[in-house]
Amino acid sequence: MDKMKKLAIVLALGFASMLSLRAGLVTGFGDIQIWAGDGASATSRAVLVLQWNINSVAYSYAWGFGWNSGAPTGRDMLQAVDAADTHLTVDYHPGQNAVFGMFYDLNQNSSSYTPGVAGLVDYGTPANTIHDTPGLAESGDLYQSGWADGFWAYSISGGNFTYYDYYASANVNYSSPGSTTYAGVTWDTAPVGDMSRELMNGSWDTFIFSDDVIGYTTPAAVQPLAAAAVPEPSTALLALLAAGVLLYARRRLLAC
Repeated sequence: MDKMKKLAIVLALGFASMLSLRAGLVTGFGDIQIWAGDGASATSRAVLVLQWNINSVAYSYAWGFGWNSGAPTGRDMLQAVDAADTHLTVDYHPGQNAVFGMFYDLNQNSSSYTPGVAGLVDYGTPANTIHDTPGLAESGDLYQSGWADGFWAYSISGGNFTYYDYYASANVNYSSPGSTTYAGVTWDTAPVGDMSRELMNGSWDTFIFSDDVIGYTTPAAVQPLAAAAVPEPSTALLALLAAGVLLYARRRLLAC
């Protein structure tokens, strides 16, 4: 085998090692890397998807949540995921007990952020609205917040629960089949808040950031990537070795 062929093989192996560390699209429960609650082996499982929309680019990531007993809610899942992934932080409106901001240390360099501050909304007189103070995160991380100038829209798929519909002045049943694959997901605007939404096996919940405070439309849901777990020391070492191999191979190829 000549030198060029050997270098080509080394180069291919180096790329394969590095690509194996990257999160892939979530096609089903088996693609989830980070599980909260009772974990991936629990008798019941659900998925949380968070989608930031920054400069017309959607950043969508998914986490799993498992439970063996009880009737957890969407808020239970959100808080469990927040606790399980140290790179994720969820901020709540100080007076409304609703989601206000979400931060994700996407490059996993243990960076911090400056949270935004919620403004006040006069729904009858938009001119009197006090705007939100935007937060700040470093380049490469994700952070969006909103109350007066944006909001985290909540949608669900899968569930069977009864809620009170104030418009109909009657109890209504939300019924949607669960799914272990993303292809089986049909997103519905949640008829209740996440604290009242009952999960079922195969549930999917998503929070999507929208800045449309006029029509209150929500950007389309994008198929998520699996939120990546922090590499083990051996995996991190493999990444460094792969990068070194790639650099060496490139120099050798240029010298040929």
